[in-house]
Amino acid sequence: MKKFLLIVSMLATTALLFGCWGNWNGAVTDGGNVKRNIDTNICKEFSADFVYSAIGKPIVRVEPSTIAGIFRCEYYINYKSDYYKMPDGSAQPGGQYVAIQLENTLSVENQKKWLVYLGRTLSEDPRIKMDHFIATQEDGQIYSVFLILWPMEFVNVERGDTQVITNEENILFAVKVAEKLNGKLSFKVTKNPVDTTTDEEKALAAEPSHEQVVKDFFAFLSDKNIDGAIAMMDANAETKQWRGVNFNTIKSLKVTKVAPIYQEERTSTRQVFKVDLNVSVTSEWEQYGWNNGANTRRVSVEKWDGNWIVHELANNP
Repeated sequence: MKKFLLIVSMLATTALLFGCWGNWNGAVTDGGNVKRNIDTNICKEFSADFVYSAIGKPIVRVEPSTIAGIFRCEYYINYKSDYYKMPDGSAQPGGQYVAIQLENTLSVENQKKWLVYLGRTLSEDPRIKMDHFIATQEDGQIYSVFLILWPMEFVNVERGDTQVITNEENILFAVKVAEKLNGKLSFKVTKNPVDTTTDEEKALAAEPSHEQVVKDFFAFLSDKNIDGAIAMMDANAETKQWRGVNFNTIKSLKVTKVAPIYQEERTSTRQVFKVDLNVSVTSEWEQYGWNNGANTRRVSVEKWDGNWIVHELANNP
């Protein structure tokens, strides 16, 4: 039920704030001094180990939001396949959880106004060592603690229901999240006693790196084997003729570094690498995006019909 109310509230808030967008540099600031950036992958930024250490309750399941543009992670202290009983007699999975969510498109001030409109009481707690406010419902229960990072950026620290942690525990949880945001923990992060790794994550971790596919591709270009390089690319990219013209502007090419990037987006059928190159090109280089000297490429490789091939070759890593 709280998830439903959260989505409704967010949609209403978005409507209220339409046109109130602002620039965000992704940094936590205090008096103009940049402290750190926050990963929008909240489950990665705040691990199960951190949350377990912060609230003192084992985390049995970690779930990121499946809604595009919502940077949220829910940490379950219990989870059942039939937790929610539906009116039609069916059941839905769920459980008791605490959650952390990053908002980076909503105005803090207008968010406050919206909460007051909903009947929430706003307050602060001196134990939270950063700009913040606490929204409390009419029944005295905390709705959420908001840690303010920027006028258009804040972190929500909340709970799925009042049984998972008390009001006091919710505030203490926010205290520790604030410490992490400030880069100064007052407590030791210890291992969560439950393995929350999903079968999909385990399979992905076991998937080997396909860096060699990238190296083989550029080896063909270095040897001026244009047909070999083109054969390693999928048929849905640019036309073979354009590729041939493009690659023929390369006089010499040497790979200086290959490194995986966008690891949080890695799947069992797709991986992305950043490739640093030293290239010598013909006079037509300007038409095809190559520079004489250092070049950088973002290369994605994908699995097609059981084979790993080069899917994308881009200038902007």
